[in-house]
Amino acid sequence: MKPQLRLVIPLFVAFICLFQLAIPAFAVEIAPRISDREIIEGLAELKAGQKALNQRLDDMDKRLDGMQVQMDKRLESVDKRLDMLQSIVIGGFGAILTSMLALVGFILWDRRTFIKPVQQETDELAKSLTEERNQRMALEEELKKVKGVLKEWGQKQPELLNALQSAKIL
Repeated sequence: MKPQLRLVIPLFVAFICLFQLAIPAFAVEIAPRISDREIIEGLAELKAGQKALNQRLDDMDKRLDGMQVQMDKRLESVDKRLDMLQSIVIGGFGAILTSMLALVGFILWDRRTFIKPVQQETDELAKSLTEERNQRMALEEELKKVKGVLKEWGQKQPELLNALQSAKIL
């Protein structure tokens, strides 16, 4: 670089830095002097405005309190309705459960009363079958005895033996 430029560049940078520091000083505007009376009047206006705001806030508080009371009443009525609905639902479930249990009890009772006669008939049938089997066994025993007697006679009389064999009795 040229020696002249070496001197110019730092001077230029220093000039820009100083100029930027001085700019905010030019932006300040000098305000006119305010008297004590003007300050007192401004404060009085501010106090009056604050009183008006406080009064409006008090009115708003009263309205909000009234609305809160109304909301509490409404919530109470909703709670009562919900309690009533809950009672109705519980009562309905109780009625349904009771009717279901009554139906199951009726089914069991009806089944018992239906099974009892069938059981008696089955027992009677079993007894009659047992008696018939016993009678059949007794008859078979007697038939064996009769066959034995007929065999003995058939040995003594050949004609009787032939007749019994042709009838497939012996």
